[in-house]
Amino acid sequence: MFRARVAADPEREALALRRAAEVIGVPLSSASGVIGYMEVCDRRGDRLDFSEDDVRLLESLATHVSAASQNVQLLGELRYDASHDRLTRLPNRLRLAEVIDELLETESASPGELAVVVIDLNSLKEVNDTLGHDAGDQLLTAAAAMLVEHAPQEATIGRMGGDEFAVLMPVGDLEDAEAQAAVLREAISVPYDVAGVTVEVSATIGLALGPSHSTSAASLLQRADVALYAGHSAGQPVTSYQPAMDQSSLRRLHLGTQLREAMLSGQVFVVFQPLIDVGSNSVRSVETLVRWQHPRYGAVSPDDFIPLAERIGMINPLTMHVLRLALQQCRKWLDRDIRIEVAVNLSPRTLSDASFAESVERILRDQRVPPELLTFEITESSVMADPATALPVLHALHGLGVKLSIDDFGTGYSSLAYLSRLPVDEVKIDKAFIQNMGTEINDSSITKAIIDLAHGLGLTVVAEGVEDELTRDLLTGMGCDTIQGYLVSRPLPGARLDRWLAVRTASGPPEPGGRGRRVFITARSSVIG
Repeated sequence: MFRARVAADPEREALALRRAAEVIGVPLSSASGVIGYMEVCDRRGDRLDFSEDDVRLLESLATHVSAASQNVQLLGELRYDASHDRLTRLPNRLRLAEVIDELLETESASPGELAVVVIDLNSLKEVNDTLGHDAGDQLLTAAAAMLVEHAPQEATIGRMGGDEFAVLMPVGDLEDAEAQAAVLREAISVPYDVAGVTVEVSATIGLALGPSHSTSAASLLQRADVALYAGHSAGQPVTSYQPAMDQSSLRRLHLGTQLREAMLSGQVFVVFQPLIDVGSNSVRSVETLVRWQHPRYGAVSPDDFIPLAERIGMINPLTMHVLRLALQQCRKWLDRDIRIEVAVNLSPRTLSDASFAESVERILRDQRVPPELLTFEITESSVMADPATALPVLHALHGLGVKLSIDDFGTGYSSLAYLSRLPVDEVKIDKAFIQNMGTEINDSSITKAIIDLAHGLGLTVVAEGVEDELTRDLLTGMGCDTIQGYLVSRPLPGARLDRWLAVRTASGPPEPGGRGRRVFITARSSVIG
């Protein structure tokens, strides 16, 4: 409290600036310190001078004002947090929907469109699984910064959640939107330094336009998501929404929610396609192929539900389901003194699961199947996309005694330098080279080169897609070890394959160690159904 008649010179000057004879001043305080200042000048009423009671009253008032101010600040922070992603500080899905509605309303009279662009980072799950979620957060933060830097100035950038971002931007038309989306994809698909490791990142984009595709924010976001999934399924980097996608999206939703129950109920089952050893004419193994007979949609293609399982995080349960059915069939044959190996295909995502080998060891033990009777088929691309992640899993599997096969060899990466370093036992030549061997000299030459290369590395060779005797004879002359295709048999359920074996094979002598007898084809045949 300052009074002009007793104040020092600096205080007199302050009072003079206020044209006051007397002032009470109190700080506004919070837990973080002083946030403001409150003062009252020149008391009015029946007394002309401030008293100590007046000071205490003002202090009490200041306490209430401080509390109210902090509540307003806290409310603002809560509102901000509710509408923004806590990691990247970008608008979240809720806020993006509000912005879309605002932009559609304000720009309704202007030409052009509002592009809702949804961007999916394809590498985040692998980074989380291998380097940890802190590294994944680093990747998300860096990717967000790249989008902010390269998006148009008038764009709104947000994070949808998980590995998805969204960009809202005015465009002239669909062609303009796709061109700008491609620029954003190129900007974000760069190497990132994460946890001391350089991570290659790619992105897939789906987009929808307002008002052409919808005038509702919720619908535009949903349709951009539909386009994104269609792009994933087709392997396209940028995909625009089309009305025809809605029906397939509904079907995909049904399949995704019913996949687990379908495995339990027997709708998801396996068939087996035999592989024949060319030299001995024995049934060396069978490839296990998964099928889904849906009560509403009929036969669902594996090309539809396997990528779906990968996207919704069901690929590992699906893989274990297929593996269990394959080993159960193998065990049935062993119980009848028949030795036939089983092969199971692995998804690239499975190769990022560090605990997968432990799960395989456990199920082999439970089903009482020797590990050397199991082969896992992997594609070139699944290994070469991230060798640092895949190789430890492959070595762990090989250490169990399980065999490894490179599927569709010759169609993926130029991996010849890596091939000698991979713990694999065989390569499978893709049927694209095999089916035209009789008429295309280039395919025949490529096939011969792959066979010689593989044999030079001590690997066996399987030819897929053998459908006629001419192709079989050409492969035999090239030294191919094993053939698979409709010339031998189409894929068959276990019961039908048993009948096929009973009719067309005979048992050989016991294998060393007493682990079943191999069965041999008794007569050559063309297509066997």
